[in-house]
Amino acid sequence: MSKQLDGALWEDYLRVELPELWTAYTVEHVSEYAPPNQYRDEDGNKYPDFRLTHKNESYKERIYIDAKRKKGTRYQNKDYVTCDKTFVESYNNIIQKDIDAGWNCHGLLLFWHEKSGAYYAPIDPHNWFNFGSNGYGPDLSGQWWIKKLKEDGFRRHEFDDFAETIAIKEKYRQNHNGQTAWLNNHQLDDWVNSFKET
Repeated sequence: MSKQLDGALWEDYLRVELPELWTAYTVEHVSEYAPPNQYRDEDGNKYPDFRLTHKNESYKERIYIDAKRKKGTRYQNKDYVTCDKTFVESYNNIIQKDIDAGWNCHGLLLFWHEKSGAYYAPIDPHNWFNFGSNGYGPDLSGQWWIKKLKEDGFRRHEFDDFAETIAIKEKYRQNHNGQTAWLNNHQLDDWVNSFKET
């Protein structure tokens, strides 16, 4: 598999899937709801990837979702995914501005974990951890434990077929580059179906 994850692939997949699943809401990508060519607000807060607004205007309900594709990390036999504190703070600030404007508003992260599939997660992490300087702002990162996300009912099998999207792209990439490891060592259907068991 390619070492560098293509996060845009997950985001593009969700641009199709979220409107089909959240049918009571108008789903907008950041390129649609933010000012043109701006991905941060006037205070420097990064906009989440998606904004969902309930179609019944009397509800004045809004949900922000940010897509994260992660390989994940393992510590003391526990798998987790991460997000930098700067992003978490930005999302919370964006949400709070809507709350201040009278909206019933909250946010979610939507992780794709390469080992076990898709998870919704609360914006605030299970734990904060200092990984040291990573070149992307403050050192502190949030940790979300995969086991706890499963226990809390956040594992989302409706997104399992994203595994097929990954596999098809990887198959094309390796074939284009004259590599055959993926083609020879994996059965596409078995690999895709394995996510239904996690």
